Amino acid sequence: MKVELNWSYIVATTASGKLPIFFEKQGKTMAQWCAYLVKVHNIPKELVVNIDQTYIHSIPIGGSNTWKTK
Repeated sequence: MKVELNWSYIVATTASGKLPIFFEKQGKTMAQWCAYLVKVHNIPKELVVNIDQTYIHSIPIGGSNTWKTK
């Protein structure tokens, strides 16, 4: 990400840690979209992985850091 996207690692603000008001509904909607896309495009279940199963740290997990364009 540093080379290709010209991003740097920064500390996120505390407001980013707050959950949206309708986070449960948004999560359900996202899961339904994923299921729909898997069905429509015949994506094998072996290719559907959770973001924390990839071991690619493009999204900060458990910390207060994030990525931002330089």
